[in-house]
Order: sequence, then structure tokens, then C-alpha cells
Amino acid sequence: MDIKVIKGIGIDIVDIARMEKAIRRDARIVEKILSPDEISQFIDRSTNGRIDILSKRFIESIAARFAAKEALAKSLSLSLFNIGLHNIEILKEENSDVPLVKLCEEVKKKFILQSVLFYLSISHSDASAVATVLATS
Repeated sequence: MDIKVIKGIGIDIVDIARMEKAIRRDARIVEKILSPDEISQFIDRSTNGRIDILSKRFIESIAARFAAKEALAKSLSLSLFNIGLHNIEILKEENSDVPLVKLCEEVKKKFILQSVLFYLSISHSDASAVATVLATS
């Protein structure tokens, strides 16, 4: 039997209206929050290879991904900005809506996280996006 040790748990909640306001103020925030691979998953799922960054669905999704990244940092008792937004990716497996966590190798080495596994749960309502991350080894 493979016994897992809980290293930490993190949770974060993001106000969707606040995220929309931030995107309307400066659309470049999308590229600050999402990595190129995360953005490409939205392009792959959209029509004509374009993303409507002001669509309700996209804003909910980016709020949820930001919450997931913050929850991951909290699960490790680290600052999100010490890890870096692009060093954490919230991706979806092909033909699936299950979110997967991908942490860059440099961050794994820097913080000695090579053996850490992350379990992620994301949800949202009309008003909020929430994410919980359980870190185990």
C-alpha cells in the first residue's frame, strides 16, 4: 500500500466581477496570469482560433485558474509571486474537463518538490471562483 503524507492544503477564492474589472482595465493581465500553454488550450477550444476574453465563461475560467495557482502556493506555505504565475500551469487533459497541475521543473528543484503530488478541485458560481489544492508526498 502506498501511503501519502499530507504536506499542506490551500484554498483561495476569487471574485469574478473583480477579475472582469481587471481584464477590462488592462487585457494584458490575461498573459500575466496564464502561460502560453494555458492560453493555447482556450484557443484550441474556441472557434476560429480566437478567444473572447470578455466572455463570461472565459472570465470565470481565468478567475478559477488564478484561484488554483494561489491555492497551490498556499498548500506549500509559499508566496505565489515567489513561485511565479507562469511556473504553475492549470491544464486539462485532452478530451477531459479534469484540471491538472503542472509545476515547472526549476521550481520543483528550487523548493525541493520533486516528489510532491497535487490534487486540485475547482468550482465557481456566478460571483466567485474557488480552488482547493492538497499537496502530498
